Formats: sequence, C-alpha cells, structure tokens
Amino acid sequence: MRVSLDQVKEAVDEARGLTDDQLRVEAKSGRSRSYFIMDRQRPLPMKAIVRLAYIRANIKWDGPQSLAVANALRGTFDILHSVAEVEQERLDRQRENVERWKRDGKFRAALLDLFGSACAISGCKVLDAIDASHILGVADEGDDDVTNGWIIRTDLHRLFDVWLMSIDPATGRVHMSPDCMDSYAEFDGRTVTLPKRAASLSDFAPHWAEFQKRNAA
Repeated sequence: MRVSLDQVKEAVDEARGLTDDQLRVEAKSGRSRSYFIMDRQRPLPMKAIVRLAYIRANIKWDGPQSLAVANALRGTFDILHSVAEVEQERLDRQRENVERWKRDGKFRAALLDLFGSACAISGCKVLDAIDASHILGVADEGDDDVTNGWIIRTDLHRLFDVWLMSIDPATGRVHMSPDCMDSYAEFDGRTVTLPKRAASLSDFAPHWAEFQKRNAA
C-alpha cells in the first residue's frame, strides 16, 4: 500500500458524506466482498476507501492485496472481515449451479465434446472438477448454445462468474484480479485457445469490460 494512514483517514472522512454507490463511483471501485472499515457503525468498503486515498493522492493504483491492506490498517481502524456473508453467497451460487447443471446436461455434454473434456485454462481433465460455463450469463439473456460456453475448472468458473478473472478479447490472455494473485498468479497471462465451432474471443468482450471496470488500475 502506497498511501499513508493519514491519507486513508482523509478518504474515510470524505466517504462519510457519500452513499455507498457514490463512494464506488468516486473511487472507481467495484463492490467490496469481504473487508470493510467500520466507521461510526457504518461498514465502509475497504477497497473503495483505499482506492479513493490513492486517487486523492494522485498515486497510480498498484493493486495491493486485500489481506495485506487490512493488516496495515488494523490498529488504526476497526476492520471487519465478513467471511460469513461471502461464504453464504458462495454456497447460494453453488446450489444454483448444481441445479442448473442438472438442467443443462446437453449443454455440458456438447461442450465437453468440443473442448476434449479439458479446462480451457488449466488443462484439467477431471470431470468432477470442470464445469460447462456460460460466457454471457443466463441472467443476461445468454443462451445454452455452445458458442456461449466453454469448459473451465470449477474454481476458475466461480472467479469468472464474479469478475475476479476474465479473458482479454484482443489477445486471448487470462487476467486475474489483484485480489486473487496470491493464489492464482500461475494462470495470469496464460493464452486461451478456443476450438472451432466454439465461442470466439470477441464473445468475451462484455465480460472483459465489466472485469476492467471492477478491477480498474
């Protein structure tokens, strides 16, 4: 973290006059998922506060790891780590995905055949560990055609669904969110090769745009 505690305090002071949505806009930040700074009984998204401090100090964002930032701020601020909330969201998504997997047997079978039953990123071929993932989500009117799907490892699927990982449509390279680099750095920069009759790299453009917005440098 390249800003001082005093600069973070100034960002907290400014945030008191902003709604959460206004804070995210000012900080050019996505939704915080786990770490918060408690201020007068209000949980302020830690990432947004720190990004705001960077912006006000005119310092380029360097993507500090959330755990490292939280540890640096403890002692000066009351840091809340909402593991329970994040875990509940994960379990809810998992249940939804299990139900969808049951409904989408044909979609999965077609993609497994197209991708040689292997994750497009890691190469994993353990069937119980790989998913048929939609590129454009069903909630966003994505369909079950093979041109809207790919095979990726289950954990990578989870990251993709919450914009912690994406594919640059111009290069085909994998990009991981700074929040994931401690555990997933090995995949950052890998190039994805899509088989014929599958999706094209341009199909990742909407997801990539949202990923960039949520993980803006």
